[in-house]
Amino acid sequence: MAINIKRVIHLALFEIEPDSDTAGTVLQSFRHLGVETVFETVTDAVENPSDLLDGARKFDGILLPLGRGVENLSADVEWFVPHARHKETLLPVEDDTPALFFKKDNQLLLNLRAYFVSSVAFVGGGPGDPGLCTVAGQEALRHCEVCLYDALVADSLLAEIPASAKAVYVGKRCGHHSCRQPDICRWLADYARQGLRVVRLKGGDPGIFGRLAEEVQTFDRYSLPYRVVPGVSSLLAATTGTGMFLTRRHISRGFTVLTPRHAQDGQDVDPVYGPYLKRPPRPVVFFMAMARIGELVENLKKRGRLATEPAAVVWGASTPSQEVVRGTLGDIEELVKNHDRELPGLFMVGETTVFSLNNKWSALLGERILLICQPFLRPQLEAEILAYGGQPVAPPPMLKLEGVEVRKPDFDTVLILDEKIAGDFSARWGEFDQESLYCGEDGKAMIQRLALERVSGRLK
Repeated sequence: MAINIKRVIHLALFEIEPDSDTAGTVLQSFRHLGVETVFETVTDAVENPSDLLDGARKFDGILLPLGRGVENLSADVEWFVPHARHKETLLPVEDDTPALFFKKDNQLLLNLRAYFVSSVAFVGGGPGDPGLCTVAGQEALRHCEVCLYDALVADSLLAEIPASAKAVYVGKRCGHHSCRQPDICRWLADYARQGLRVVRLKGGDPGIFGRLAEEVQTFDRYSLPYRVVPGVSSLLAATTGTGMFLTRRHISRGFTVLTPRHAQDGQDVDPVYGPYLKRPPRPVVFFMAMARIGELVENLKKRGRLATEPAAVVWGASTPSQEVVRGTLGDIEELVKNHDRELPGLFMVGETTVFSLNNKWSALLGERILLICQPFLRPQLEAEILAYGGQPVAPPPMLKLEGVEVRKPDFDTVLILDEKIAGDFSARWGEFDQESLYCGEDGKAMIQRLALERVSGRLK
């Protein structure tokens, strides 16, 4: 695919020869992305090579051995290993592996990096029984190259990790930490910058007392792509799994979940329950609430909730059709009034509703990609889509299911590897929009081409 050259970047070669394979690979890869590269060999005796980014010559980036570049790395400098993915498993990255260093505010190189790195998967492994790890979580493990895993993760679940992958234990138990949280965040970011497929495997659901927010915030701070695979919480195993159901008609209509410890000045201290018991500052979650959202809003206000308090409605959580509307208790009813009230929606009120996951650092930006292919090809191609930050969409069953209304899947782009399946799909759901259509025989090449086009398009 030919792409017009749009930009020129000026790179310094430090301890790397201009006619080396590495320099040639960078030159070719960037040219494919629509960027011309100009090299200049630097022989200056400098203690910190990243200082060259502030020099009079105004280099956009520096290509130098990884070990040399990360020494005394400035807080305003980012990096990645510019090695395009052509194999399922990359060779180990060593200290002498060439890496590209650049200033964080260089939006051009941030966009280029999206083509060379994979989205890190934060996976909830369930409460201990490997059968309670989701299919999506197991698929992420089967395609990873590095896995950082916590305590209480089932050994049989770790068996899903490829034999060629690297497993790193970073577990924490009460009072006993194998490593510090800042170190875990840094390792995750470093493995991602090396272009490796990384899984952060946590017990239960990572969003419930799993310090997931800190690790996700690290990736937002470094502008690195990631995705989250929710897990079955130990809360559910301990209640639903034992018969102590959290909700029972005429007995319990809801619940609050707290940790008996809280962080203060970086340390855990004894619990303080007073503020929680007097007026719990907890989020309130309502299931199947759309038909009565107006009544719910009024009742919450009467009980002291402020009209300015954040609120949100979620439809189709975790599906390709997921939709989130955020507002406040005062305007959320107006914001959702034109939505189909028959669809199940989850209504949430509380400060936590202002937060969201971020996919803007990836190549595909969460693009929904419908795969039309033979079933045996799907796992590998879905892993490739996820690695580039896309969202794979499976076609609905072609058979008409009695008593079940199957909806046409929502998607942005369709990749066709099997013409017969595509014909059956079109016969039932209608023809595809030609602008969103890609056809071919090599699924991985098609996905890489799509990622290349999306990154190149953002460089304009």
